[in-house]
Amino acid sequence: MKRSISLAAICIMMVSCLKQVDETTGGPKAKITIINAALDSDPVTLVLDGQSINETGIAFGQASGTATNSYLDARPGVQSTVWQVGTTTPAEAKFFQWMPDAYYTLLQYDTAIGNVAPVILVTDNITINDTMAKGRFINGVAGNDSLSLWLISSKDTVKVANKYPYLGRSGSFLTDFSSSWKPGPRRMELI
Repeated sequence: MKRSISLAAICIMMVSCLKQVDETTGGPKAKITIINAALDSDPVTLVLDGQSINETGIAFGQASGTATNSYLDARPGVQSTVWQVGTTTPAEAKFFQWMPDAYYTLLQYDTAIGNVAPVILVTDNITINDTMAKGRFINGVAGNDSLSLWLISSKDTVKVANKYPYLGRSGSFLTDFSSSWKPGPRRMELI
């Protein structure tokens, strides 16, 4: 009886010791794309709990990551979130919960005045598909003009967006990549 109690105590100690190991760095990450589409903006940086997500600021007309993967890894969880534009003192930090294995697009748009421009955060509903490309269009150009986006190849033309007003968007604002097309080289026309 004493032996089984001793064995149980050792097992409990071993289990409790294992719970003290922090393995969050190897766990699932939140994935974030940063896009700077604000005219006259200095490069932008996303800072979570005091650490920059992007190593260098994202200049106007640029996006984070690479041409094949614009998403940057971030530690999930509730974090102090700051949008830093150039060397301008950022607005007050906000707490935001970045979910593990979730995908987000953070878009600065319109025109930056004094390095301040509107920013929207969109949750991306990612489904892997190796036969079709998918996309979303958001008109972030202020004014009365509506915009259309066409992707043109020698075989076909895909109308991604047709006459969307300012802040108009294709699909659901929160998640959908509503347009799809066959992958390959295309010329993009914004009308």
